[in-house]
Amino acid sequence: MTERHRQIKTLNEEATSLKESEPEKAIALAKNAAEQARKEGLLEELAQSLLCIGVAEFRLSNFQKSALVLSEALDLLEQMQADTAEVLFWLGRAHDRIGNYSLALEIHLKALEGLEGKGESKELARVYSQIGAVHLHLNNFEKAIDCYFKALDVYDKQGNTKALSSTYNNLGVIFRKNGSYDEALTYLKKSLALAESLGDATAIAYPLYHIGNIEKLKGNLKEAEACFQRGLKLLEGATDKYITCSHLSGLAELLYESGKLSQAIKYHQKALKLGEESSSKEIIYEAHEGLYRCYKEQKNYAKALHHHERFLSVRQEVFSEQSDKRIRTLQFEYDYKAAEQEAEIYRLKNIELVKANELKDEFLAIAAHDLKSPLQTIMGFAELIKEKPDRSDLVPKQAESIFNASKRMLKLIDDLLKTAAIESGRMELKKTLTDVAEFLRFVVDEQRYYASKKDLQIHLELEGECIARVDAARLYDVFENLISNAIKYSPKGKIIVATAQLIQKSDAPNSQTEVMVSIKDEGLGMTEEDIAKAFGKFQKLSAQPTGGENSTGLGLSIVKELVELHGGKVWIESEGKDKGTTFFILLPTEAQP
Repeated sequence: MTERHRQIKTLNEEATSLKESEPEKAIALAKNAAEQARKEGLLEELAQSLLCIGVAEFRLSNFQKSALVLSEALDLLEQMQADTAEVLFWLGRAHDRIGNYSLALEIHLKALEGLEGKGESKELARVYSQIGAVHLHLNNFEKAIDCYFKALDVYDKQGNTKALSSTYNNLGVIFRKNGSYDEALTYLKKSLALAESLGDATAIAYPLYHIGNIEKLKGNLKEAEACFQRGLKLLEGATDKYITCSHLSGLAELLYESGKLSQAIKYHQKALKLGEESSSKEIIYEAHEGLYRCYKEQKNYAKALHHHERFLSVRQEVFSEQSDKRIRTLQFEYDYKAAEQEAEIYRLKNIELVKANELKDEFLAIAAHDLKSPLQTIMGFAELIKEKPDRSDLVPKQAESIFNASKRMLKLIDDLLKTAAIESGRMELKKTLTDVAEFLRFVVDEQRYYASKKDLQIHLELEGECIARVDAARLYDVFENLISNAIKYSPKGKIIVATAQLIQKSDAPNSQTEVMVSIKDEGLGMTEEDIAKAFGKFQKLSAQPTGGENSTGLGLSIVKELVELHGGKVWIESEGKDKGTTFFILLPTEAQP
């Protein structure tokens, strides 16, 4: 071992010893070690540094950062065929806290697979506990209870007081959610007593929060407030923002129900700030929802409107991310099974049917949610107008929000109907000879108004007549989707270029001509991963609309289907993030009528 290697190892050991008590200091030391380990090519030490950083970021409630660093550590350890149990444990926890429950469960089950058959170790019990936690978030109560009791048995044999306290707390949460308050209190009080015996402030705060919620549900408001206040006092200066936010929200809700709106707002604002610091979207949208209700009760409709919009927007992001991950998980499972059973035609067909049904159910769930969100906007603003009809200064803004929400619902319904028609084979093209270039000009002129609202310019580059046999109504859908997308993902002040030209399919004499259309923007660009999945249904890409616009997630899949129905093809080119995107369409000029 070289002197440099010893120095890196010493840095890692010091960082590891501090990752729980002084996480910020641990991160600084581990980053130093990681930088040196990369230069020296010491992969094992680099993985250890990344693990330490990931755990410390988790302790600081920086769950997104934690997951990213731990994913890199996992890749390194798998390359070296080293033990991945510790990294999988923390990576699963990070995704659980972010709200990626399906991915968290997948990671923990992978960890469990590696530990089974190795005896009743502390690591095995920890993984059982984490699997139980994910099942709890997914409301799979029976599975959660089974996992927690397995963990409890191991911890009890080992005399692990801290782990016993945590597990009793989780069992209390399950029985509270089931409505079994007395049984829940039994487990929570066991958890609290063990945590108090350890003198661990954070461990005490968890059962206190849940006891406070039960006392509130039972109508014991003073007891509930005492629990939340005690928890906040214990957590002063604590690094665990998650449980701190929980106590803040619990106390805020209690004050709201007691009519103490100004105090409730103060605690919701504190929770919102911590939620934003820890990138916890669940905490953020709950805080916005609480602030919306408080301000509405105060008749402060301008602020109520702001927080209602933010609540709906962030909650939609959470749902979309989770749905995207669920779809990708289903696709992965299908691909795995299909590869494994390639020779078994009958069974493979059954798998395809299962996959189709699962994806259909997922799409319906997403569509229902996407319709529910704008409907809630309409109802919320209609209620605000009804409650304060004399505030005419607010009506235009509220009416605009209702109009936009209605337009979003109509767009989603229209896209769903088009998708259903295409997939069922009921989409019949009514083709006529059309000048595609002039038709592109018509659609661009329609979209200039929306572009001007973002200070965008649309340039047209048309090269003569581009006559093709197409269904003009369906081609309108294609062009409108692509141009509105370019507007949606372009920052203010940029230029969009729409072109149409005739090209030869080959250099051979009398070769067929094609119409090429391109829509180029200077927007957020696409990664290779984005391009690969862009034409899938309900796909959420890495780029976000620059003006807060919404997306149904179906537009590009419809574009692809309609272009291919015409015998053409569509593809995407982008040099990467922030380097713009170009969509290309090729249409045969002599498509079959």
